[in-house]
Amino acid sequence: MQGIGLLLCEVDPHSPASSASLLPGDILLGTDEENFASLADLATVLQGSSTRLLRLEFLRGDYSLVRRVTVQLGVQRPSRGSVAA
Repeated sequence: MQGIGLLLCEVDPHSPASSASLLPGDILLGTDEENFASLADLATVLQGSSTRLLRLEFLRGDYSLVRRVTVQLGVQRPSRGSVAA
């Protein structure tokens, strides 16, 4: 039996997923190129440190409607408590 996606159980408030408005309970289906069948599939698309955009498909609430969001990866976020000069 093949799964339908990956359930988001938690979203770090300072993460790219949070910036893209993903919420706990969303079901990540995959990207434009491939569906997620395992956590390894998600880990593969998240690899790398370069700044890039990742387009994700997901389900929320009405599970008949596939939604899409673009996540920006590889952006260095200032740590809390740092002061900009």
